[in-house]
Amino acid sequence: MRTLVKQGTFGFAVFECNDLLATYEELKAKGVHFKSEPKEQFYGIECIVTDGCGNWFSMTQPKEM
Repeated sequence: MRTLVKQGTFGFAVFECNDLLATYEELKAKGVHFKSEPKEQFYGIECIVTDGCGNWFSMTQPKEM
């Protein structure tokens, strides 16, 4: 797992949102830095957000069942 984190292919946490697109726009307007824009995935919509220390986190809106 440490190797994946060092390679930047494994995040430290996943935050789940009910409306990812609205949350993304709100945080972006407040100056939050994103590593990637929201993108449709097989499991829902996801974007990657970074903190001031370079750590990154997944924000996901799961697909409805």
